Amino acid sequence: MIQKILEKLASLLDILFPYHCPGCDRTTDAPCCQKCFKKISPQPFFHKDNRISLFDYNQEIIKKMIWKIKWENGFYEALMLIKKAEKIIADLGDLLDIKNKEKIILIPLPQSKKRLKKRGYNQTELIAKALCKLKPDNYLINHKILYKKEDIRPQTELELKTKRIKNIIDAFYLKNEEQTKKQISDKNVIIIDDVTTTGATLCEALKEINKARPKIVIGLALAG
Repeated sequence: MIQKILEKLASLLDILFPYHCPGCDRTTDAPCCQKCFKKISPQPFFHKDNRISLFDYNQEIIKKMIWKIKWENGFYEALMLIKKAEKIIADLGDLLDIKNKEKIILIPLPQSKKRLKKRGYNQTELIAKALCKLKPDNYLINHKILYKKEDIRPQTELELKTKRIKNIIDAFYLKNEEQTKKQISDKNVIIIDDVTTTGATLCEALKEINKARPKIVIGLALAG
């Protein structure tokens, strides 16, 4: 009898507090408890070629939350981090030539069809959706512009920087360059990534998108 009560109580707690805080491992009703979440802060870093990362990936809580986004469909982890960096993201407007309240086009960094089928979702699209949820009037997601070739090895399987850079060269393509130009020519575009290390992946994506002549294109990674 006692065992059944404990099991029901445990089930109820799982419903009320479905998360374990990545900082203190306590059960919580949010992806990270407020006490631990206050310990982290955005540490934006502007790389070359209009790339920016919002958080330092070496922060343990950030690393664990991004792991959830990457491997456990962690939309609410993405939303929590996006809200934390809201001011910095808003300041990106200074880099973009925004007129007439035109929406910024968000392009989640694509995966190969094989990779997408295996994982079941694209983690960069979760981040893009989090941005749209926070500011629906500012952004428009378009995941039918940039595509990834099928024979590219995942960057996480390669340790050497030189191999990662070589591996990702010409990995992306525009399915219909003329049609894409109609969609993003003279528009503000942000390409979304989860983590940038060498920067090679975002650079290749930026290079390909620039063929369609956007007004300004920025590569935005959650962490780096």
